[in-house]
Amino acid sequence: MARPMTYNFIASLLEAIGAELEEARVEALKEEVFYGWRNYASGGRAREVDARPSDILALAVRTGSPIFCR
Repeated sequence: MARPMTYNFIASLLEAIGAELEEARVEALKEEVFYGWRNYASGGRAREVDARPSDILALAVRTGSPIFCR
């Protein structure tokens, strides 16, 4: 059996703790490196966490969350 990809694992964790990915953003380019952020909500609180764009984009596609690029 193939092991789950990181974004599938994170999606499962979010679901297990009752959190929801609200949006994924790729909005910075520094020294030829893109930076991404994800917003998620849990228990009525919104939080923002930085992430590699490849991970956050895959997670957003997996969860059906909106993606924003600036």
